[in-house]
Amino acid sequence: MKKHNTRKRIARIFRRYVRLGLGRGGLTPHEVCGRIWGYCGDVETAKDVFAMWETFRVLEIEGRRDAIVAFFCIYVRRDAWRDDTDTKILKYSFDNFCDARTVYRRLSYFENKYTALRKSLDY
Repeated sequence: MKKHNTRKRIARIFRRYVRLGLGRGGLTPHEVCGRIWGYCGDVETAKDVFAMWETFRVLEIEGRRDAIVAFFCIYVRRDAWRDDTDTKILKYSFDNFCDARTVYRRLSYFENKYTALRKSLDY
């Protein structure tokens, strides 16, 4: 249940991230902070969105493009199964010739990286 709530929360934060246009490349941290602060009314929401941006940036630097692609395909792609994450994971694993456990590991890596970066903003 905890993992399910975390995934819903991350998906909600990602929707805010997309509304701000932070997915476009070439933004400096100063520009990102300006957009976030202009949109978010409270500090906690701003920290959530900034942690999402930082997660994508760190995963790109680490070379973990597989975790980013899995995240986009599971959480962003709109299929007939809108809310059924498990079905999307099985379809993704079938389409990409990998095991479903591998997809879960990639998503877990993304979620753990986001959680760690979000906690680091509280200090």
